[in-house]
Amino acid sequence: MAHGGIVLIDTQGQDSGNQSDGSGPYAGDAPGTRSALRRVTAGLPIPPLMTMTDHHLLAHTFYMLHDFPGRYAEQPVWVAREGEAENDDVSPVIIGSADWAHAWAVDENGNTPFAVLPDGADQRQLAYRFGVNTIIYALTGNYKADQVHVPMLLKRLGE
Repeated sequence: MAHGGIVLIDTQGQDSGNQSDGSGPYAGDAPGTRSALRRVTAGLPIPPLMTMTDHHLLAHTFYMLHDFPGRYAEQPVWVAREGEAENDDVSPVIIGSADWAHAWAVDENGNTPFAVLPDGADQRQLAYRFGVNTIIYALTGNYKADQVHVPMLLKRLGE
């Protein structure tokens, strides 16, 4: 089980930068994005980050995902280059700009008040799946590493 916490930061559609210029998620091009992100992460032990791919555990914790959209598609998601051993190799921070919260939002009438661009309902479904994966990832850590113990656990259950 994961022992530490995870911080999920979403810049809500503001460009979170790209790895090609080496500046990572602090390279937002919207006015104030870079300084705002630096302010909210000041004092936090943010490890070196990398762009998450569909090979990362978070991409297949429950649902198999190749994209991680929210209200906006094709935004990079940043995670720790290496997870923390004391946290079951889970990244302590996830940073993105897909605007997941608005994609997940439902009003008092059960409607989804924010458009999801460009793929509508299908994209919203992927956003929900990313949310489910994120919660399971935060709660279970790298459960796949625990699978080496399955034979012993099955033996104990049989006794």
